[in-house]
Amino acid sequence: MWERGDTLARQHGDLEVLTWLQLPGVERDVVFGDAASARARARSSLESSEECATPQARMVAHVVLGIAHRLSDEWNEAVATLEEALLAATTGANRMFEGLVRAELAIAVLGQGDVDRTEREAQTSVDVAHESYSRCDEVRGSLALAQTQLIRANDPALLRVEAALGRAQELIHETGGRAQQPELHECRGRLAQLHGDLVAAELEIGLARSMYEEMGATEQVARLAAESSSQETGTEMQCGQCLPACEEVFFRGFLIGALRSSGALVAVAVVAAPALPPVSKMFLRPR
Repeated sequence: MWERGDTLARQHGDLEVLTWLQLPGVERDVVFGDAASARARARSSLESSEECATPQARMVAHVVLGIAHRLSDEWNEAVATLEEALLAATTGANRMFEGLVRAELAIAVLGQGDVDRTEREAQTSVDVAHESYSRCDEVRGSLALAQTQLIRANDPALLRVEAALGRAQELIHETGGRAQQPELHECRGRLAQLHGDLVAAELEIGLARSMYEEMGATEQVARLAAESSSQETGTEMQCGQCLPACEEVFFRGFLIGALRSSGALVAVAVVAAPALPPVSKMFLRPR
């Protein structure tokens, strides 16, 4: 469906839609851990957004570029770009994206090692998304918040992890959007590891691996296998950044398309693609 939308946008010369289509596209790249594809989408979105020159398109292009930087572990560039996107989202007509952008920014900041700021951004993402009833973005924020507490790893923090993961799971059940489910399993696995329950940890990571295998996310499967091998050889692992994925994977349900009809733009809803098995990426790095 994404390819069909891309083809129609190009046929009609609709640069606005072409730019917007890169957002679900880069979310797909997050699913498969494809940094090269994300960079290509970022270039495309920047080019088309500059040509159509609308504030909305430029905001989307910055979100896509920020995610692409994040997938390449370019944390400073990701933070700077997502801060620009956040400014555009909070000062214009794009407030519906604030929860999403703050969750993305939180993970990028975590990549810089600033746990305190990550916690603030993640909590704000949760609050904003909850108030606007943006359930999938609230899941993103909740998972980012859980990551900060897993890093703190004291008893009160681990209780907050359980609460954040419980809320995320509740929202996944409520919406049926299971895109973040494997990431949630990875978080649960890390939590079980911190509690010393290695059997539960292995079970949760196994569930995440099975979901990645089912969707064909070979890079994610390889990552988990490498992490498992590191642990078997005695390398101590440390929870790092989880990279939020997309709800319903390929298309945000409300994604606005546009068709040119009689010289005017007519907004239309793009039907969401069937939900794929859930998606996400978490880095567990040797200390």
